[in-house]
Amino acid sequence: MKWNDLEVSIISGSSDVFEEYDVANVGENEMACWVISEEDKEFVIKVKNTHPDVAVSSQVELDGRVMDRALWPPRTGGEVGGAWVSPSSLRRFRFGRINISDDDTLLKVPQDAQKLEAIGTICLKFRRFKLNGTKSVDGQPRRGLDTTDIGVLHERRKKVGVHVVSLGEEVVRPKPMCFMHGEYVDTIDDPQCVFIFRYRPKGMLQALGVIPLSPPEPNPPRSEKRPRERSASVEIIGTKINDGHGLTLNELEAKKAAAAAEQAHYDMMISSLREQRNGRRKRIKREHSSLLQPNDGDGLDVLDLTSNSE
Repeated sequence: MKWNDLEVSIISGSSDVFEEYDVANVGENEMACWVISEEDKEFVIKVKNTHPDVAVSSQVELDGRVMDRALWPPRTGGEVGGAWVSPSSLRRFRFGRINISDDDTLLKVPQDAQKLEAIGTICLKFRRFKLNGTKSVDGQPRRGLDTTDIGVLHERRKKVGVHVVSLGEEVVRPKPMCFMHGEYVDTIDDPQCVFIFRYRPKGMLQALGVIPLSPPEPNPPRSEKRPRERSASVEIIGTKINDGHGLTLNELEAKKAAAAAEQAHYDMMISSLREQRNGRRKRIKREHSSLLQPNDGDGLDVLDLTSNSE
């Protein structure tokens, strides 16, 4: 997606760009789209700032958790490759399955309603930043980030969808760290612009009508020879059905019941998503958060993570 001089895209671990569906301007300075999520698929976030004079700071929120902040000077770009868990290591972003439970004791655990509402979204908020200078700082930890997992949710609190962003294995990424000295032009409550990627599995987006259905597989060519007619009956031997699968009647009945339950679950999710799509798109409530850090009383520092700048 693109907004003026800023461009953001999602890239898979195999360097494929995620296709964006139903791209729309949902506010004066907000862009939103849908992307397909696949369980265990890793991804990075690519950012470009093509403005010749203006630097911007990005705040990356995954399912409502602030997992990265970075500075992008004029005419630069790079990737947010994961969540930094130490000054020299990060954990890759990837899609995982939501863990749900019917344990009612989970209902007594306080939950952040704003974060629950944000499950299923990748959000980037940009603020303009006035640069006054640069200094290198080694071994400083990242401040104010939330790299915790979503955890187990009660089924009544589960967001429509089946995926969340989880973190992969820790990867060592030694790189020079620097803090940019300056001040913000915009606040996190009123940023310059916002990009929102809503993600769901392919089947759900197809059911919602966001993406087209997959074309049917072509039928195999018909043989000129007339096949010999066979009986359509199924022979039952003991408790086994001689249909080539070797399933018992009880096993087949259990599979049928499980399939019916899963179908009802998807029907509920599709219905809720249709309601959301038909005029009930909600703006993400912006939570006040600042990455400004005092610097001897004469300015403010912000971490720059653009070592892969173009």
